[in-house]
Amino acid sequence: MTTIFEYLDAPDIGVSTRDSVDIVSYGAFTPAGRGLDAIARALVDGDRPVAVHKSVHDPEWPAIPVLPVADFVPETILGRKGLSRLSRSDQLAIATCAMAYGDTAATIEPGETGVVLGTAVGSTGTLGAFLRDTFEQRRPYLVDAGLFPSTMMNSAAGNTAIRLGLTGVNATVSGGSLAALQAIHYARTVMAAGHARQILAGGVEELSAPYAWAWQHAGMLTPGTALSEGCAVFGLLRPDDSRRTDSPVLGRILASDIRCADPGRGAFAVASRLAESIREVLDRAEVSPDSVTTLVPGAQSRRGFSALERRAVRDGLGGGSRRILHTHKTFGEAHGVGVALRLAALLATWQHPTHPATDLFALVTGIGIDGTVGCLLVAHPDLT
Repeated sequence: MTTIFEYLDAPDIGVSTRDSVDIVSYGAFTPAGRGLDAIARALVDGDRPVAVHKSVHDPEWPAIPVLPVADFVPETILGRKGLSRLSRSDQLAIATCAMAYGDTAATIEPGETGVVLGTAVGSTGTLGAFLRDTFEQRRPYLVDAGLFPSTMMNSAAGNTAIRLGLTGVNATVSGGSLAALQAIHYARTVMAAGHARQILAGGVEELSAPYAWAWQHAGMLTPGTALSEGCAVFGLLRPDDSRRTDSPVLGRILASDIRCADPGRGAFAVASRLAESIREVLDRAEVSPDSVTTLVPGAQSRRGFSALERRAVRDGLGGGSRRILHTHKTFGEAHGVGVALRLAALLATWQHPTHPATDLFALVTGIGIDGTVGCLLVAHPDLT
């Protein structure tokens, strides 16, 4: 069986707790299924999801392969009450956050827990249906007013807080391909300022016909790449939280960084900005490039971007071989939730019994189609 990793030995090293946050719980609904075990089966055991072509049965969809979330039945998870007025993004977010919060609810009060989600624009399906009605329905434009709340970008985070009774910080970050990374970065900032004890941070993205047509017309996907959806959320706590219980740490986010480059200045300018971002997180966390043993790239699904990402990583970290966690065949192009899915994939492989015991630090990188770049530096739980 072909492995997803390329192996590397690395020396022992300590880990700083300054401005870092621990991942103490998770929730994930992905094309691989529910939870980290499903992701591990897809990545490590080769049990990958199979893309489908919705256009075969529905002419409103383009001829593009898609990877919907597997085994997601909202009625069985959330119940039927009020479900019809929730968008698919809302449903995914509520179910995923409930999964993440359930592991810490016994020790952390709802008022101490916030929700920060990243998404490209929110529910593209609901937004598309609402806008379509404004053109097709009779005057005075008889749109379905019940759809309007779900057209708002912050609908998923807001409905999650209402459903779970979480009264802490609530925010939505729209950041294109790096939306989930920006949400985690925002959550770290809020926690460092003392405005929340725990935050459920991550991203959500839904499949819809308008969303698929946008990617089809853009022509940016590499041949055979499927468009996907999903939601991944992580329960974050500060390492110095004096009221923490002995809950296991899944990983420690040491640093995050987000930058913008002008694509008009050329592709190398974008790669240079990502290299700067990589060097910045290493400097902040006081981690040497040689200690980064795993890379989790995210640009393989877009034409030309993978080469830029590889160049940036090479410039930012220097030479040497490292394990590379390839996720694009499992997750496809996940856009706004991509970074969150890749972070979930990293945690899933770290928990897998076949994972090498020598892993130290992992770098999760992202590069957006608008020139936005960024990365996360994550420490293996054995170092916490």
